[in-house]
Amino acid sequence: MDKTLRRRWTQVVFVAVIMYTISFIDRMNVAVALPHMRKDLHLSATAAGITAGIFFIGYFLFQVPAGKWAVRFGSKRFISVLLVLWGIFAMLSGFSQNATQLYITRLLLGLAEGGIWPATLVLLSNWFLAEERARASAIWMLCLPLGGAISGPLSGVLISHLDWRWMFILEGIPALVWVIPWWFLIEDSPEKVSWLSIDAKKYLVSRLHLEEEARRQRVSNLGWRTWAFHPTVIMLSLVYILSIIGGYGVLLWLPTIMGQLSGKGIQWVGFISAIPYVVAMIAMVLFGYLADKTQKHIRFVVLSLVLAAVSMFLTSFTGTHAWFITIILLSISVAGFFGRQGPLWAIPSTMLPKELAGPAMGFINAFGNLGGFIGPTLFGAFLGATHNFVRGYLVLSVCMILAAILMATLVMFSRKGVSTFEDHGI
Repeated sequence: MDKTLRRRWTQVVFVAVIMYTISFIDRMNVAVALPHMRKDLHLSATAAGITAGIFFIGYFLFQVPAGKWAVRFGSKRFISVLLVLWGIFAMLSGFSQNATQLYITRLLLGLAEGGIWPATLVLLSNWFLAEERARASAIWMLCLPLGGAISGPLSGVLISHLDWRWMFILEGIPALVWVIPWWFLIEDSPEKVSWLSIDAKKYLVSRLHLEEEARRQRVSNLGWRTWAFHPTVIMLSLVYILSIIGGYGVLLWLPTIMGQLSGKGIQWVGFISAIPYVVAMIAMVLFGYLADKTQKHIRFVVLSLVLAAVSMFLTSFTGTHAWFITIILLSISVAGFFGRQGPLWAIPSTMLPKELAGPAMGFINAFGNLGGFIGPTLFGAFLGATHNFVRGYLVLSVCMILAAILMATLVMFSRKGVSTFEDHGI
């Protein structure tokens, strides 16, 4: 491989990793703050669940238009605007005086961050070939567990030395700062950069063009609405919402779970809560690499979901005297949840032409991320009703296994030639 081609992995992917890591910290820091916010603002368990999850309502509303606008205006410009907006809204959460104000600021944060995901996937599809895309997506999506691993300890330290209000304010500032390196280091396509050699640029642009033409021929007569309601896209959306109900249902309550089971203080809870995210980073790289190597993306999504479902189910049988076993099982579950990301998101960008891939990925991510509202709210409701985590774990594990079953049916469809994935070695 040409040396300048390798630079894509740092110049594009690494800068995007930092950008979305900041985003994920601002999304997940509410999990660490939740016990303190409940006490100061007198929030019930259900209200706390809504506070944690309402972000995803805003996130949902902006996904599909964001996919279109990222293609139309370019990911570089579009994400630059969103960086400024989400930094401001993240800081405003620290000024909330009641549950209603928290709902509004978290909803606005979700709207601002909602465009980042499809816009970045569009960016990666402009820079990486089909056989590289699961790895590129998986490495970029390391920002999710990385953000979680940083958010816990950092937020715990800020809350213990200041308070949860200052945590929101200080953790919102990096988004405003990172817009500067983002603007100067990122370009929307290989044609616009000078650091690629002439041969590397010619090779990459021609290969991307050929892949685009092949996708366009397969779907040349299909409009966006046809694809939005195509059975395969609907199936991926259902898989995504079920898996996110299971994943975020636990993640946004993780510090609360660790605090109650371990009896540790907020700083220790922040560090303990980072452990599952560290394990998840290893799983994401491994699953992304193996999915690209074997070109069996669906199978690795199924494997990761089964892993998450089984470990979460077993968590419901661990008690307060075995909290370290709970950490191990939840770490495996979180690893399975994040491990599905790279293989899953390589599928739509391989299947669809550029102008349809952005909206389609936005559609899948938008519908799926409603699970980020449903999961934490459900878990909070069960916690409030039963005063333990058991039923919450069981319901979330069922969602994960249903997602695995639905994903497995895509393999059967592809064998029968029902799904267009058959043409992609999936």
